[in-house]
Amino acid sequence: MSVIFVVEDDEYVSRVMERAFRFAGHEVVSAIDGDDAWKKLEELSDVPAAILVDILMPNMNGIEFIKLVRRNHRYDEAPVIVLTNSFHSSREVESRAAGADDYVIKFDHTPKQIVSMIEAHLGKRKAL
Repeated sequence: MSVIFVVEDDEYVSRVMERAFRFAGHEVVSAIDGDDAWKKLEELSDVPAAILVDILMPNMNGIEFIKLVRRNHRYDEAPVIVLTNSFHSSREVESRAAGADDYVIKFDHTPKQIVSMIEAHLGKRKAL
């Protein structure tokens, strides 16, 4: 069972994502912002299969968190996917420059579609 790490400050969205990934057979670890996420990530014994992160969060935002993750080579193999409602193309450019592998607008997709997208990233990583 793969671990999906979800960093989302909206409790409702976080719960919906947790349920969708658990239903698909994944274990889920959640955090409410970048600070909380970094602490929890460092406590995990195994590297998550994927890291989903919102951009607009209190304390440490998603861009700062992605940069922190990408500076630590322990997480090189984990795809980082931005899951946000920010439609600004500059945010997508900034996210990818920070090290995000993908940029997904939450409300353009159902939870099931998001799970499928993340699983496609996992499949690409296994193929490498």
